[in-house]
Amino acid sequence: MKMGNESEINIQDGKIPELEKMDFSASSFDNEVYKSFFNTESYIDLVDEATRHKKSAILDVFNETMQIGDPRLDLLSNEYFRLSQENKYLSFFERVFEINGNEAYIDFAGEDDKRKIIQSIDNDFEALDKIDRLIYMNQIDIINNGDNYIYKINNINLLKLFIKGFLREKIWNSLYFNSHPLILVSGYDLSLPIIFDNDKDKKLYEKIANENNLFLRI
Repeated sequence: MKMGNESEINIQDGKIPELEKMDFSASSFDNEVYKSFFNTESYIDLVDEATRHKKSAILDVFNETMQIGDPRLDLLSNEYFRLSQENKYLSFFERVFEINGNEAYIDFAGEDDKRKIIQSIDNDFEALDKIDRLIYMNQIDIINNGDNYIYKINNINLLKLFIKGFLREKIWNSLYFNSHPLILVSGYDLSLPIIFDNDKDKKLYEKIANENNLFLRI
């Protein structure tokens, strides 16, 4: 016998989250970070440019750049250590997602051929957790039938999939958050470049990082 709404199953719980197609011709976004995200052809150049203007940092599990010979460098090739750090990043981005209206945007423009994007998904498939495989493979038709290369993420589990892909160096894309403008770029060795709009947002993100035992290295 039902005992009220608390006993009912939410049918949305069984739905695999999907990327949302976007029409950016009607976008109301108006900040330099968004323009950089939408228009850049090279995220390496973008990070370099942001660094020169003191608007970039590295999100990292270590609070300093390590020199040759530092014994901590060995941890970065230790799979157990790397995987054990993931929850710190996932908690960080869960909070970032929340303060940005539970919205993020992912850019697939690193490839000009959608067949290469699909091939990349196939290649990365086995490196993901089973539930993430279900989510990731569910995006193929969306990407294949889309008209552009930037898609909206409005589900935290979908966002976490891409964050884990970044950390495991299996997914090479970038993410944009709009309310407190931020670009996240995939990187190496648990070090993720981020680009922010102003010092106020930088301090906000630094606070959230520290709360999750992460650091923003300037």
